[in-house]
Amino acid sequence: MRNLILAGITLHALYACHERRTDMVPASDRKSLFLPATSFIATELTSIDSLPVAVLRYRTSWQGNDTGIVAKPIFRKLMEGWFGKEFAEAPLHADYRRKIFLDATLGRVTITCDTEDEAAPIRRVDILMDPETEAIRSLYVEKVSYTLDGGIIQKLYWSAGRQCRISKTTADGQPTGHSEDITYAWGTVQP
Repeated sequence: MRNLILAGITLHALYACHERRTDMVPASDRKSLFLPATSFIATELTSIDSLPVAVLRYRTSWQGNDTGIVAKPIFRKLMEGWFGKEFAEAPLHADYRRKIFLDATLGRVTITCDTEDEAAPIRRVDILMDPETEAIRSLYVEKVSYTLDGGIIQKLYWSAGRQCRISKTTADGQPTGHSEDITYAWGTVQP
């Protein structure tokens, strides 16, 4: 009886933490792998526009801290600029690997799209979804760009219906670089 219980627990654990790999899909079929990040942001921005609340901005950088209110049209323009043309086209590129991980214990699905291509502006996209409702709970994006002086690494974490945080690190020839964290929150949520 004890062995039967242990076997059942082992099978449950194996089922709860399995990974379906999609990086082995031929490049010709990868375009059919849908990554709903852009439509998620568009829906979130429409939702924010309809809410009767302000968008609060909390900024922390090497120069100091700042708190303020951002007008919704300005916030929309900032976010639409952040998710530019390269974001819409990047996940369809053949050099991106896609992985889907189902965690039955937490009841979440993680979709990851990443690349080792140094020239790619979007390095990684993680989407955390609820498998029952197919609602996106959070989005994580890493962008890299280069200037003559060095590079800029930007990381965005968007929590659905609550807030988004952008961390930006600039390597401009200095050993430590400069960093800035900006959190945009709406409603009663604070960072």
